[in-house]
Amino acid sequence: MAINANIAISNIQVDGTGQKEYLYATLTFSGTYPASGGDTFDIPAYFFNYKAAPKLPVTVFITSSGGYGIGYVPGTTPSNGKIKVTTASNTELGNIAYPGGITGDTGIFIEVCTKKA
Repeated sequence: MAINANIAISNIQVDGTGQKEYLYATLTFSGTYPASGGDTFDIPAYFFNYKAAPKLPVTVFITSSGGYGIGYVPGTTPSNGKIKVTTASNTELGNIAYPGGITGDTGIFIEVCTKKA
């Protein structure tokens, strides 16, 4: 499994009581942001213990409290989507080490909503 070394995930919770399945977690960033397009985020690799056969996400929502925009860019499969980071001026972060406003942000949360199998 090819989990990106720049993004650690913790505090995973699952809610499958309704018509859709929700996965919630905390994200922690380290290392260097890639040259463009975002860090690859392999949903099945991160959540394989919680979902045997993940579907394409219906929605992915990411919140942050550090002043940066962090969003999910869907891929062609659940394994090749990307997490893209933008500055306060809506410019994509360059190929630099993640700044302290991201690596020190303990309020980066992700919600992945998928269809039930």
